[in-house]
Amino acid sequence: MLGVKFVKIVSKVDENIGQKLTPLMLCKELAKRKAEDVAKNCDEKCIVIGADTFVSLDNKIIGKPKDMEEARFFLEQLSGRTHSVYTGIAVHYKKETLLSYGKAKVTFDDVDKVQIDQYVRTKEPYDKAGGYALQGLAGQFITKIHGDWFAVVGLPVKELADIVRKIL
Repeated sequence: MLGVKFVKIVSKVDENIGQKLTPLMLCKELAKRKAEDVAKNCDEKCIVIGADTFVSLDNKIIGKPKDMEEARFFLEQLSGRTHSVYTGIAVHYKKETLLSYGKAKVTFDDVDKVQIDQYVRTKEPYDKAGGYALQGLAGQFITKIHGDWFAVVGLPVKELADIVRKIL
């Protein structure tokens, strides 16, 4: 979308940092750690972007489901309710890391167990915060989004563009 060529490099950062942080603090901290981890192996002139997304429901963080049972549980919890999504971004360039984030509130329709089972069997919920992909098959479950659609997808594009403009 920004017209920039990029290479995807997965960081080796452990996402289980074991600290009691708010979803906003946690997504920004993990984005920073990911960007700085990848930057260690890149030329100083590289712009390295890290991102991390969390779902928050009832002040509890919902990360990525570890198995089918947890994916079902997450989706059952989200069904018929509104939750918050936070995506932290970190841009590392020339030994400096700038942070930002995107946020949205997402409302799920009432989703029955049959729909949840069908969705979980697609394997789409894995490696997705909250166990769903708005831009994928789970889009059919979403009744409303208030805030940054791109934050829910996992990369707040406007915030990223703002940071890149600052550093260049």
